[in-house]
Amino acid sequence: MPPKRKASDYQAAASAAKRAKKLRGDDLTSAIFRYMPEFPKGLNLRADWSSAFSSDELNTCCDIVKANLGHMYEKAWGDWDGKGKLRELTSQAARIALITKRECAKKERDENDIALSSAEGSSRAHASQDARDIVGFVHFRFSVESKMHVLYIWEIQFVKQWTGKGLGGFLMHALHNLAEKELGCKLAALTVFLDNIGARKFYERLGYYVDPSCPSICGTQQEKQDVHYIILSKFLDEKLERDQASNPRRKPTATIQ
Repeated sequence: MPPKRKASDYQAAASAAKRAKKLRGDDLTSAIFRYMPEFPKGLNLRADWSSAFSSDELNTCCDIVKANLGHMYEKAWGDWDGKGKLRELTSQAARIALITKRECAKKERDENDIALSSAEGSSRAHASQDARDIVGFVHFRFSVESKMHVLYIWEIQFVKQWTGKGLGGFLMHALHNLAEKELGCKLAALTVFLDNIGARKFYERLGYYVDPSCPSICGTQQEKQDVHYIILSKFLDEKLERDQASNPRRKPTATIQ
């Protein structure tokens, strides 16, 4: 059975959501770093509301998603919707943790500033260089659902040459810890393509299960046939995790084909 919720649970979740809303910029970046003691050398992380990032940076994030998952979007919905993905990234609820090469090509950056001496040209040079330095990002959000404060991992993507280096695990563990220890989140949730077997295994190693609300479990027969994704979740609260460990509706990702 799902855990019962009380009115006080909603009040606690609403209070946690207010704390999360105030966490931004350097404070958010520092909070993530508190739970990433072994962040790889040569890389930098910057986290904030998506509105704090340049259009070049956000468009580069879209390009990374297209390069990695464009074929899955096309198989599921017939086409890649770049404008739709950009709308997701620029939502008022969206937070971005952006990973870039640290102090990358500083000399080239300085030379560009000299060559483009106008203020507009110089700022464009910085934004363009920052976008070229991106190696990956996480798009995440906080919300209150079922009287719980929830961390939602909307997207986590890296350029091909930076996959398999442990960055995804570093970031996921950091966000889990920040959400649970400082922002009162009880649950983390995400969606993943059915065909994305590598990602499904990655999330399962992190402790995610198929959420009972997933259409593959609770949907109609037609919905089960038509769905292209699965919803995964993980209790961040240890007591809730223990209580739900024996829930028969909570299935490992490998059980969904």
